[in-house]
Amino acid sequence: MAVPQNPFAVALARIAQPGRIVPLLLIAIAIVAVAGGVSWPGIAVLALIGTAALFVYRDAGERRRDARELARLHDQLADTARHAQQRATDIAKLASLGQRLQAAQGHAEAYDVVAQAMPGLLRRPGSLFVTDQASAMLQHRARWGESALPTATLVPADCHAIINGRIYEAGPGVAPTCPHLMVVGAQRTMCLPLTVHGESRGLLVLTEPPKNSSMEPDVADAGGIISATAEQVALGLANLDLRETLRAQSIRDALTGLFNRRFLIESLERECRRSIRAGRPLSVLMLDVDHFKHFNDTFGHEAGDAILKEVGAVLRTSFRGEDAACRYGGEEFALVLTDTGTDGAITRAAELRQRVRKLSVNFRRQILGSISVSIGVAISPLHAHDAAGLLRVADRALYRAKREGRDRVVVADARDLAEGAIAEAGLS
Repeated sequence: MAVPQNPFAVALARIAQPGRIVPLLLIAIAIVAVAGGVSWPGIAVLALIGTAALFVYRDAGERRRDARELARLHDQLADTARHAQQRATDIAKLASLGQRLQAAQGHAEAYDVVAQAMPGLLRRPGSLFVTDQASAMLQHRARWGESALPTATLVPADCHAIINGRIYEAGPGVAPTCPHLMVVGAQRTMCLPLTVHGESRGLLVLTEPPKNSSMEPDVADAGGIISATAEQVALGLANLDLRETLRAQSIRDALTGLFNRRFLIESLERECRRSIRAGRPLSVLMLDVDHFKHFNDTFGHEAGDAILKEVGAVLRTSFRGEDAACRYGGEEFALVLTDTGTDGAITRAAELRQRVRKLSVNFRRQILGSISVSIGVAISPLHAHDAAGLLRVADRALYRAKREGRDRVVVADARDLAEGAIAEAGLS
């Protein structure tokens, strides 16, 4: 901001320029000599005093100008320091966001982390949408600040940022508003696609804070913090997806989508301890596809895989969320039924057997024939108290069902317990 100057000082400064000083002094000396009879030595003294005063005045003016320049530089430096401090704070918050996303144990926790961190990082209200990999739709997962942003599921074609793969700013005097943001079309908005290795992970949508909001006014993203935040969120979500994929691969059977043997043993041991503490029964069903070798030999191993997939689909849709259906190995499956005693286990095993009998597997336009399963049932604490014991007794009951004619449910009894004890003693 310009500082007002004294007109007299400006005029005097112009007069004091080097090219005008000497003529003015000569004119002043002549006037004094004519007017007053002052001696030449006196006139010389006056000239010297006037010249000295003039240079003192000019020096004071230069000092004032230097002071004003120093003040301007000080303000500029202070402003730069404030921006640097804000930048350092934003970088620290961004690093904290990355660490918290890395430590998140699931998607829900990650969404909470984003909602908590965004107000301090972006200083704008907004929402997080995450891409559903199955449908490619963008589903609302988090929001922060006070805004009227919509929360409905988005179609990717309704967002220019998703279509073009880059940040899209819109609003009055800027660019047309995205179709999914028409309800806030009177405000400036910003859509940031969350992309990792060319794959869409989601979308950040930002808008202006309300006038009465506690958020700081909207400022230009000079330091790129908004873009950096979008990248951090995208990487965090991608890493979380990767961790969950790797975990699923470690506990899931690739062919059937059921849990694998490793998960069965770990979870069954935990459920056994829990059922004993709670005094509640726990059942294990072991089942085997009858004549599976015949299907493989007749139609080929791919046909056998098709049968296993269909049986696995029946298991996935036949039991409660707290139960666990697993592929134990080959054509053998295991099911863990919590809070289920003998009668309940028999009923559900019989229902499962009937559902498998109704399967009609079409492989390469050929019906593979009738499919059935044999099922062995063991109950904790009736037959065993630990995971290994339950699986062993249920397996004995399963093979007894096969010996007795297949396609049936057999509950473990004293014979299976005795066979298990003999096997443990190494007598068989």
